[in-house]
Amino acid sequence: MARPKSYSEEELINVANELLNKGIEPRGWRIREILGRGKTTSFDKDIKRLTESGQLPEYIKSSIATEVLPARCETEHAQLPLEIQDAYKITEAELSESIYALIVRLNDITACHYEQLTKTRLQSALSEKESALEEKRLAEEQVIKTEERVRAQVANNEELELQCEELEHRYSELEQAQANISSKLMQLKRDNVKQCEDVRLSEITIRDLEEQVLSLSTANTVLDTQLKERNLQSAKLNERYSDLENQLDTTKQKLTVANSRYGSIQNALTKAEETISSLRSELSESITRANVAERTALILERDKANLTALNNQLITDKTSNFQTV
Repeated sequence: MARPKSYSEEELINVANELLNKGIEPRGWRIREILGRGKTTSFDKDIKRLTESGQLPEYIKSSIATEVLPARCETEHAQLPLEIQDAYKITEAELSESIYALIVRLNDITACHYEQLTKTRLQSALSEKESALEEKRLAEEQVIKTEERVRAQVANNEELELQCEELEHRYSELEQAQANISSKLMQLKRDNVKQCEDVRLSEITIRDLEEQVLSLSTANTVLDTQLKERNLQSAKLNERYSDLENQLDTTKQKLTVANSRYGSIQNALTKAEETISSLRSELSESITRANVAERTALILERDKANLTALNNQLITDKTSNFQTV
């Protein structure tokens, strides 16, 4: 899309008419020098278009012809004034031909004098004209040189204006780039603050998990101790159960041998069986507790492994976040 012109057609016509009235050809660089804006090529195109359409008169270069006065071939006698003719008529009879010849000679001398004076003035005027024409030629040469300098300066100004426009466009692009960089920098700062906050929360979470791992480790140690105690109790109960079984066998043997003493032994056997049942229930309860303790230990070991993996994952995320920041 072409940019709008920085001048109006009316301004161009007014300036061109002023130059034409001064006898100067309207050229693009002259009009740009007067208006101070626009392009010389655009001015030249508009002037050509307006001249062809008749809105501007066509420039006609003035030529000064050398005027040469015709030279007089012979001296013409000037006519006598009427007063002298009247006086001559009055005194014609009284004056001699010598006076008339003297007057004619005096008139001729005067005419020659004025003719010589006219020739001298004409020569002086011609010399001044030649000098003026020479000065005009020099002035035209100076004007041509000045026009060339002005035209070069105008072209240089146009080039500088184009460079200025390019620099302004580049400056606006740099300002936009700087604004984008500033926006990205602010976004990076906000992301950095958010990452730092995430790292701080991750550190707090890691500390909490470490505390949980420590408490679970402590609980696991306590449960291990309890499991060991239950195992010892179970071993003791197993030994006691073995002893009781041995005693039962002995008692049965004695019962077989001493069947006669069945009544008293039956009571003792009943008590022994009750004791065995109590011991068996205690043994079952101890075994159940041992199984529960083992399952609890397995769960704690699994939780400990999960917490250890989670702790390692958090440490890895923390390291990657610090590297990103």
